[in-house]
Amino acid sequence: MNRWLDRLTLSQRKLVFIGVAVTLVGLGAFSSRLAPSPPPAAPPAPLVPAARDVARDLVVVEGEQAGEVTTILSEVDIAAAQAVAERFAVQYATRRWDEPPPARIARMSDFMSADLAAAFSSDSGAAALERERSAIREISEGQLEFSYPQTISRDRVVFTIVVLQTVSSTQGTHARRPSYQIVVAPLSSGWRVVDLVA
Repeated sequence: MNRWLDRLTLSQRKLVFIGVAVTLVGLGAFSSRLAPSPPPAAPPAPLVPAARDVARDLVVVEGEQAGEVTTILSEVDIAAAQAVAERFAVQYATRRWDEPPPARIARMSDFMSADLAAAFSSDSGAAALERERSAIREISEGQLEFSYPQTISRDRVVFTIVVLQTVSSTQGTHARRPSYQIVVAPLSSGWRVVDLVA
């Protein structure tokens, strides 16, 4: 074969070399078509939606000692407790001079525990205050301004609630913004107000 190449001129040798190179390139392309293509890379595993939802919906609750994790409440639970606290606060801030105290307590009874209702009923200081309000024909209308959970523990949630209270009487009309600390606990009948600091 070397003798055959020796007989070729330089131009002829170049043509042979080009032909061989083209043939090799063609064979490489044909073999790549016959080879099986590698499987596509698997996409990265997505985050589990349930895990994201749990992380968003659960609130870690601290116990009586700072930093002690005692339980987990969902945002749904805290929102239900907050709704009870807010409705109670509005009812507590709303009153009429001609509304008997038992009727007022009955109006709030859907939102508070039986023990708290009994404490309101036995409050001896309330009678004197009711007489003063009756003398000036005082009427109060409560309206929620804002609220937020102040403390979340194992068996209760404490909310700070500010109410806009419009008070009218024979002495005129004015506005107050009382702030209440309302303690809500889960009872057999649902979330109920168990204590109030006005």
